[in-house]
Amino acid sequence: MSFEHDLRHRYLPGTTNTQAYRLPVLDFPLRKDKNPKLSTNLRVHIKEPGSSSGQSHTQEEFCPKHIRPVTALAAAKQRHRHSDVNVEEDAYLLYSAGCDGMLCAWELGSNTPQYRQNIYAHDDWVSSMVLCNNEQTVVSGSLDTTVKAWSPFLESGAELTEIGAHSDYVKDLAWASSLDCIVSVGLDADVRLWDLRHGRKNSIWHASCNAAIYSTGSNRSGSVIATGGVDHIVRGWDPRMRESTFDLVGHQDNVRSLLVSASGQYILSASSDSTIRLWDVGEQRCVHTFTHHNSSVWSLYAESDDLTTFISGDRDGYLCKTYWPLNGNCNDAQCILLARESCNNTYDSHLCKPVQSITADRQHVWVSNAKNATISCWKNVKPNTHSDQMPFVSGTFNGVPYSHCINLNLLDVLGAQENADQNDRFSGKSNLDESQSQSLKQRRAFADCIVTEDASPFSSKPVYTLRGHHGVLRALVLNDRIHGISIDTGSIISLWNLVKAECIGTLDVDRVRDAAKSVAVEQGSHEFDLPSSWRPQDSPSDTLSMIQCHIDSDAVVASWGSLDTATGEIKVQLHHDKIWAAEVFTADIFRSAAQDTPMQWTEGRVPIGAAIIRNLFADWISAETMMHTQSGSYSPWLLRWMDENDATVDTLLNIPMSKILPPGLISGSLATDTLSSLLAKISSRALSSMRFTESSQSVKHLSVSSTHQRLFSEVVECIQNSLTETTLSSPNLKNSPEESSSPGSSFFGRRRVTSSSRKAEPAAPTTEVSSLQQDVAARLQLLSGPFAEGVLRSGMPQIDYPPHTTILLSREHASAKSPKVIYRGCLGRIANDAPILELLAPIWLLDAVLNQQQSDPTVQRISVQVQPFPAQPSDPLTLPILPSQDAAFSVARMTRAARIATYVQELLHRAGVSVPPPPTDSPLETCIELLCNGQPLPPYSTLASCQRHLWKSSAKMQLQYKRK
Repeated sequence: MSFEHDLRHRYLPGTTNTQAYRLPVLDFPLRKDKNPKLSTNLRVHIKEPGSSSGQSHTQEEFCPKHIRPVTALAAAKQRHRHSDVNVEEDAYLLYSAGCDGMLCAWELGSNTPQYRQNIYAHDDWVSSMVLCNNEQTVVSGSLDTTVKAWSPFLESGAELTEIGAHSDYVKDLAWASSLDCIVSVGLDADVRLWDLRHGRKNSIWHASCNAAIYSTGSNRSGSVIATGGVDHIVRGWDPRMRESTFDLVGHQDNVRSLLVSASGQYILSASSDSTIRLWDVGEQRCVHTFTHHNSSVWSLYAESDDLTTFISGDRDGYLCKTYWPLNGNCNDAQCILLARESCNNTYDSHLCKPVQSITADRQHVWVSNAKNATISCWKNVKPNTHSDQMPFVSGTFNGVPYSHCINLNLLDVLGAQENADQNDRFSGKSNLDESQSQSLKQRRAFADCIVTEDASPFSSKPVYTLRGHHGVLRALVLNDRIHGISIDTGSIISLWNLVKAECIGTLDVDRVRDAAKSVAVEQGSHEFDLPSSWRPQDSPSDTLSMIQCHIDSDAVVASWGSLDTATGEIKVQLHHDKIWAAEVFTADIFRSAAQDTPMQWTEGRVPIGAAIIRNLFADWISAETMMHTQSGSYSPWLLRWMDENDATVDTLLNIPMSKILPPGLISGSLATDTLSSLLAKISSRALSSMRFTESSQSVKHLSVSSTHQRLFSEVVECIQNSLTETTLSSPNLKNSPEESSSPGSSFFGRRRVTSSSRKAEPAAPTTEVSSLQQDVAARLQLLSGPFAEGVLRSGMPQIDYPPHTTILLSREHASAKSPKVIYRGCLGRIANDAPILELLAPIWLLDAVLNQQQSDPTVQRISVQVQPFPAQPSDPLTLPILPSQDAAFSVARMTRAARIATYVQELLHRAGVSVPPPPTDSPLETCIELLCNGQPLPPYSTLASCQRHLWKSSAKMQLQYKRK
C-alpha cells in the first residue's frame, strides 16, 4: 500500500484500519570499480528499520483506489436498491475504470467523493466503459480482448458477466439504447454488436475493416454506427448490412474519439491531427471543422443528445467546452477553455497530463489523465446562449469573459474589429467612455485568441481531486532469480523477495539520485548537470538497469519466470517448461538480503518454479489426500461420484457441491453452489449452454474402465471446450444465454502469481479428438494416485504465502492476442477448488503438483582444469601439479568454489603434500584458495558465475589453486 503524498517511503496495512507499517529504507554503495570482485550477495543494507507510520490514517487512505491511470469515466444518477429511500435529485455516482483492470464506483454530492465499491473486472487495461440498463449496468472493454458487464446494484454487488471477446485488444464501446445492444471495436479491425437483452454468447452482427479501429459511436436505434481508426476514415455501418454504408474522408491522422447524435443525423470525430470535425450523415459531408486545439484530441463528451454542446480534451491537457447552434451557422459557435490538466496541483508538476476521459454532471466536469491515477473535478460552465442580448456585451461572450473564450469565427470578429477601428479614426477615441474602451480592448484580444494556448482557463485549480495510490511501472528480476526490484509512479524503488512474495524494503531516494549523478559523471557530464527536474519514474527501465548495476550480485541462475506490471501490480508468471530448470540454494531463499548476517554453509538446492508451485497448491495436495483417503480408492473424486450414482454430466454440473464433496472440504455459501456456478465464478464463463459429447473413443492403455474413461472424457471435453471457445465461432451455431460472475474484489497490494500453458495451433478435427483422448489419459493417470502428502512436500521448503494471493491459470491461443484465463482463485480457497482443478488444471501442473516422481532435468555441467598458481620455484609454499586424471573433471555448474577447493585439498593431502586433511564440517575451513584469471573466487560463488563473469568462455575452465 502507498500514500500519494509520501515521496520517500511506502507503507503496508497494519493490524488496524487506521495504522500502517512503514517499510525499511535500504542503502547501497555506489559501484565505482569497473572490475570489482565477484559478489555473491546483494549490495544493500538497512539504513532505517521498518516501523509504524506513527500517525493515524483516514479510512479514505485505506480504501481501494486506482494505481494506474484512469482510462474511462461515466457519471449516473444514484440508484438505491430499496425504492423507499429518498435520494436528492442531484445525487450522482461516478464510475471509473483504469489500466489496473479495476472498475470503481464513487458517491458524489458531498464535499468529497466517497468510495462505494469496486471490482477487478479485467486482467489488463480497461480501454472503454459505458453505462446501460437505465445506468445500472457497467459494460467495459479491455486489452485482455474481453467485453464484460458489471451489475453493482444487485444484492451480491459483484455480478460480472463476460459478454464476448475479440481476437485482439478491445479499444472502444458504444451503447445503442433502443436495441439494448453494445457496439465494440478493436485492433482486430472488427466491429461487433452484442445483444444484452437475450444474453447471446456470440455477437449478433459483425463486420470488418481493413485497418485497426480505435473509436466507435452509435445512435439510440443502432441504425447508424460510426467507427474510426488508423486509416483516418470515419466509416458508417448499418447492422442490416455487411458493408459500410458511408465513408467520411477528411482527417489527416488517427481518429481517436467519436460521438453520434441520438437521431443519427450528426457525427463528431476527434483526431490526432488536432481537429474536431462535425459531419452531416444525411449529406455525408463535413459541416464544420473545429481547429481550436493545437495538439492531438484524445477525448470527446456530449452534454446534449444532439451534440450541440460537447467537451473535448487534448494531449496537452486542455479541456474545452464548445456550443454550436443546431439551426444556425457554426461560425456562431462558442468555445470556452474550462481548464488545463497541468501538473501544478500534483506531485509531477513539470509534466502536462493528456486528457484521457471526460464525463460531467450538472455542476462539474470530471477528467482523468494519462499520467497518473488522479481524477480531477472542474467547475462546469453553462453559457447564456438563450439571452435576448447581443452575445458580445460588457466584455463577455454569452456571459463568459472574453479571456476564457476561444475565437472560432476568425473572419467575422476581425471584420467587426476593422469597422470599429475605422469609426475610431473618424470619431476619435475621446467619444468612448472608459468601460467601452476596456470592452473594445478585450474584444480585440479575443480576436487574436484562436487556439487553446491563447486563452486563460476558466478555473485555475479543480474543485476537488480523487487521488489514487502509486502503482508499479516496471519490475526487474535480479541475477539470483530470487529477488527483484520495482519502481512505482511516485519514484520509489522497492526490493522484493519474489519467491516469498514479500517486499523487503525501499531504496533511499537520496542514494538513488547519487547513483544517477555518478552515471552522469561517467558519461562525461558534471555532477551538477543532472537536472533538478530529473525523476526516476520518467525512464523506469533505464533507472532499474542503473540500480541493478549498483546492487546486483554476480550470481548466475537459469530463468524460471517473468514479471508483468501492466496493471500496476507485480504479477509473477511461471513458465511451465522451466519450473524444474532453475535451481538455487534453499538457504538463499530465506536469508535476508538486506542484513549483514554471516551465511551458513548449506548445499541443499531446490528448483524455484517447482517450490513455488507445490507451496501454492499445498492445500490442493492435502485435499486430494483427504478425498482419496475417505473414499478408500484412488480415482478422481468426481469420476467416482458419477460412477457410484450413475450420474450424467448434466447432473454433475447442476447438483450442489455439498452433495458431491466429502464433509469438511467445502462450507459456507460455497456449499450451495453447483459445479457450473463455481466454474462460472473462477473462469467468467458459464457452461449451461454447452453441448456435451455423448461418448468418446476409449484409450486402450489406461488402467481404468471404459465407463470411467467415457464419463471423464465428457466432463473434460465440456470444460475445455467452454474455456477455449471464442465468440468468433460460426454464426449458425445455436445461441443461448450466458451467465457469469466475477471472483470478487481484493485488497490493494495483492500479488498475483500466474501460470500459463501454451496450446498448439488448431489442427484438423481428428487431431483434436486424439489430443483430447491423450489429455484424458494423462489426467486420469495422474489423478489415480496414490497420494502421499509427505512425499509430495519432501525436499521442498515451506513458504507461507498470504491467503489472499491471487492465482491465475491461463492458456494461450493462436487466434487470440492475450491468453485465456481458465482458472481464477485465491490461495485460501485452493482446497475447495480441488475437484474443479482436477478438470481445469493443465497436465503439466497436475504432474508438478501430484506426481511423486520429481522431474529430473538434465544437469548442466562445466569442464574444469585445476593447476597450481604460478610462483617462484624456491617458494616453500608452492603447491605441486596434480595428476592429469585428477586435475581435469566435470562438475555441476551450481557447484560452489569452496567445494572445489576442498576437493583439491583432499587430492594434495593424499599426494603427501604438507596440507591438513580436508575439513569435515564446512568447506569454508579449507586452506586452499582458488583463482580464475588472477581473480580470487569467493567461497560461496558458483562455477556458473565464475564462467560468466571471470572466465568468459565456453572452453574448459582453467582454475589456479594456492595456499590461503
